[in-house]
Amino acid sequence: MLMNRTTTALAMAAAMVVTVGGSVMAQSPGASLVPAEPGKVYKVVLIGDQSFGDNGPMDAFAAGLEKCKTDFGMDVSKKESLAPAGYEDDIRAFASDGADLILTTFPPMTPAQTTVAKEFPDTKFRAIYQFINMPGDTGDKLYPNIESTEYQGQTVAYVLGVIAGGLSKTGKLGAVSGSDDPTVNAADNAWAQGALSVNPNVTVEFGVVGGDNGYQDPAKGKEIALAMASRGVDVISTEAAATQLGVIDGAKEKSILVQGDVANNATLYPEGYVGYLGLDFSTDVYLACKELYTGTWTGGTHTTLDLNTNTYYVPWDVIDAWAASQTWADAATVTAAIQKGHDAEAAIRAGTLVVDNNTATPVNIGG
Repeated sequence: MLMNRTTTALAMAAAMVVTVGGSVMAQSPGASLVPAEPGKVYKVVLIGDQSFGDNGPMDAFAAGLEKCKTDFGMDVSKKESLAPAGYEDDIRAFASDGADLILTTFPPMTPAQTTVAKEFPDTKFRAIYQFINMPGDTGDKLYPNIESTEYQGQTVAYVLGVIAGGLSKTGKLGAVSGSDDPTVNAADNAWAQGALSVNPNVTVEFGVVGGDNGYQDPAKGKEIALAMASRGVDVISTEAAATQLGVIDGAKEKSILVQGDVANNATLYPEGYVGYLGLDFSTDVYLACKELYTGTWTGGTHTTLDLNTNTYYVPWDVIDAWAASQTWADAATVTAAIQKGHDAEAAIRAGTLVVDNNTATPVNIGG
């Protein structure tokens, strides 16, 4: 399972590098938040196992860090730690220097993160997209000075599925993923359920690129998209990082609709690109700083970041831009499909609609 989760984290990072879309990072608190220690300047460090300047997740993390400086007056710094052999030394150096909060990125840093956390029990750590303090962990597997986080986007996938189900003319949908992975599976299953909620007669077929290059194979992605189109599929969702570029190209060639991965690629196919699974990595950093500032930071925990933390979001601006110029269907049909998406999001946020985190391998529906 950890290998699958690690693969997903790296795939999400790769997807973000394709191009970065909008952000709904937490709003500035102004004077509304009461500091736990008035006048204290917290020292916060972000240590990344990937390079900054990627126009992707690392830059999003860095943006969150800068917002911590602006909103909370924190002393912030960041460090690239690109060689696994140096992870421990880099984390240890900042802990020794008195950092109040150290944030590390992605599963490859976990062994070093947990080792140094034991050495510095009074230092707080945020393990971004890492699987520490998991349910069922006990004894030496629990780290009281570490918060870890993971991302679940099935709620946004459900909303996108609602829209897809309302826009399909043939009633045939398709989803292309990079691998058979729990997080990706959950998004695909939720997307299908969203579509079924507005049209119980839709069929959904699932295509998996697979192999060692499943998230970096646009040619295979296009091949699968074209095959789906040949069978009447007219809306395709993709969870495949860089492979999605081929899926988008295939959808464009066949003049069908497509919904993208965790980045905005609307410029590649503006007439048929109906949103994407919005993900703002910056909220992870910002929320940790906010907790530190307000004295609500809680170690020994593992937190899921999702739609309700504004880590995932529905890119309504992209969807509305498509709707304003689309020639796919009559305006009433498009407006109704999008409104049902809004209604679904509102119900999810209100807690009246619960979307299952179904990580099982998706099975074709109907057909």
